[in-house]
Amino acid sequence: MAETSQHPRFDLGSERVGTIYAKALYGAAEAAGSLDEIVAELASLVHDVLEHPALANAVISPRISHDERIVILDKAFTGRMNPTLLTFLKVLSNHNRLYCIREIQRAFRQLVGEKRGRVDVKVTSAQPLSEQSLQSVTARLQETLGKEVEVLATVNPALIGGLVIRVGDTVIDGSVANQLENIRRQTLEAAAQQAKDALDRFTAPA
Repeated sequence: MAETSQHPRFDLGSERVGTIYAKALYGAAEAAGSLDEIVAELASLVHDVLEHPALANAVISPRISHDERIVILDKAFTGRMNPTLLTFLKVLSNHNRLYCIREIQRAFRQLVGEKRGRVDVKVTSAQPLSEQSLQSVTARLQETLGKEVEVLATVNPALIGGLVIRVGDTVIDGSVANQLENIRRQTLEAAAQQAKDALDRFTAPA
């Protein structure tokens, strides 16, 4: 069964694009002295505006031309959005990258957190974590990493049990599914070795 969370899944290519543009946005936002404002507005755009299919289609649909989208962006956000962020959206439109806006927002938030000493950690479990379990996992991660931790909890029933923890590019797979796969692989390797040993003994010269 597919992984579920409040955020859509993303592919590696979009994630890389998101990281590149997030760094560009960070530089522009910091230069404009509006980093906190842009963090909040970009999050609102992704989690509020783009949650509505009609609005999302108007902003990121590839069937809409760049010129048409500029008109839509100006009409919707001029005077309501930080000018630096609005200009950034227009740049994304010009490069046909608005479809990566969710990945950009995620990478931007993570980058801001890292600059401020916070680490975003993705924790995936087979069942939703209770509030107590989530607090316990967060506290353990903060102790281990020595930094403030923001946990994004997601669910993937295929894990059966245990947790998969992702910190940046590092993945720690402590799931039951992974443990079972390791046991299966070790068992097959042992059986193959035993068969080879038996064959070697059978074919060895007397």
